[in-house]
Amino acid sequence: MLFSDAYYCSTCHRTTRQLHARLDVLERFVFSTRTHCVRCGTSRVHRLERRDYIDSVSHHPLVLLLRLTGAPRYKCPRCRLQYHDWRPIENVVVPAPGTIPPEYDMPVQTDLVAQDKDLIAVHTAAGAPQD
Repeated sequence: MLFSDAYYCSTCHRTTRQLHARLDVLERFVFSTRTHCVRCGTSRVHRLERRDYIDSVSHHPLVLLLRLTGAPRYKCPRCRLQYHDWRPIENVVVPAPGTIPPEYDMPVQTDLVAQDKDLIAVHTAAGAPQD
């Protein structure tokens, strides 16, 4: 009952199992070196100075224990959950506006418009109907 899916490979005779989504999120929260949301598992959380009375607060037993020890409060913007954790936030590098990270830097084809015009000219010269 721990796994939601099990896959069997007939060529290598191995079975691969996938945890239920809730258990996967819980495993990520408990065993990670950085803080993750208790509900959705995202690492993109931010620290709160005081409680936000609009959004919900986690009642997970581990979070309650961390709250009793004075752990700082975090908030998940994805599911709007507040929780306590001693672990630091994952360092996410955010590029400056107008810059492209090197892994996304691709050459841009500037001659596409010229290619389309040439294709239209060849197509109309051949006597095909125009739109």
